[in-house]
Amino acid sequence: MPEVILYTRPRCGLCEKMRRELIKRGYQLREINIDSDVKLKQTYGADIPVAVLADGTVLAKHRLES
Repeated sequence: MPEVILYTRPRCGLCEKMRRELIKRGYQLREINIDSDVKLKQTYGADIPVAVLADGTVLAKHRLES
């Protein structure tokens, strides 16, 4: 499975759920805490989690579809 970038932040229940689902489906994850980067925090704000493929395609936002 391809690598997925998961934009998240600490203590985010939806982020935890998406992380578990992506791992269960076999994706390799690279997690990025948006709070560690001002630009990412401005871009995503409360609009997390966001899973993005290496080519920039958004795989999922908020919840992973079945």
